[in-house]
Amino acid sequence: MGRNSTRFSIIRNFLFTPRSKQFLIFLFFVCISAAFWLMITLNESYEREYSIPVRLHNVPKAIVITGAEEDTLKVTLRDKGIFLIAYEFGNLKSPILMDFAIYAKTTSQGTITSSDLTKRIRQRLYNSTQITSLKPDHWTFSYARGLNKSVPVRLSGNRLTVSGHYLSHVEFSPEQAEVYAPQSLLDSIVAAYIEQPDVELSADTISCIVSIRHIEGAKFVPSQVQLTIYPDVLTETFIEVQVRPVNVPEGKTLRLFPSRTKIHFVASAGDVRDIRPEDFVVEADYESVLQHPEEKCTLSIAKVPQGARNARLETPLVDYLIETE
Repeated sequence: MGRNSTRFSIIRNFLFTPRSKQFLIFLFFVCISAAFWLMITLNESYEREYSIPVRLHNVPKAIVITGAEEDTLKVTLRDKGIFLIAYEFGNLKSPILMDFAIYAKTTSQGTITSSDLTKRIRQRLYNSTQITSLKPDHWTFSYARGLNKSVPVRLSGNRLTVSGHYLSHVEFSPEQAEVYAPQSLLDSIVAAYIEQPDVELSADTISCIVSIRHIEGAKFVPSQVQLTIYPDVLTETFIEVQVRPVNVPEGKTLRLFPSRTKIHFVASAGDVRDIRPEDFVVEADYESVLQHPEEKCTLSIAKVPQGARNARLETPLVDYLIETE
């Protein structure tokens, strides 16, 4: 209590000194002046441009939008500053949804007129606000009625590897997507590939919503799927395999010393248990030895099983002997 009382006394004595009183009076009038200036400024009329997205909705599944499915309007408004500021934090910039069926007047094209766009914008404005400019003054979109088929949802690209983990298994929900497109394009689409997931792999299972990669002139339903990722831990290990001489002519024998070698590779803990020495193929090429005679024979990895990564030979050079039968 004594310490708090001392602090209060110091503050009180400071505030009630003649110099502090003058400063507080000055600060009060500054605030009053700023308030009057702000009121006068906000009461003046200004013009400001806003960007408003426009999108089609209620588009039938079989319809493929071949042009832009959304556009952005540049609208210039005139009103008092206080109202223009309110538009910055209101719903003016949220998308305007236009019903596809109302504006698809032909078999391949639809047009949204300036009056319709203005009418939808006007619904979001104060009565005093004037629209002085609208760009573009209309919106034309093109579309086609596509054929459809079911395709599997797939992860594109290589398996992800982050901080010692990698994507060992993924599941999609749903596992299939319907794709609508003209026949010529439909025949070339074999899968619905998702966008690269923006996730960091860890030891835990990850679930997220991802979008299917857009193909110009095609439409996927659904356009998003749920991706479940099952990571696994990467392990570095090795395995010893037999070296196989190749391209050896009849009557010749290529002997290698040693005839076995170790292959180091990286794999998941689950894959390591299933990988066998016979799954790898290491070769010594007889023709290469003849073309480039050296003291050592160069070995090469001809086959690596699925699941093994960064495979490398522990001893890429071995001694050799060519025998004639």
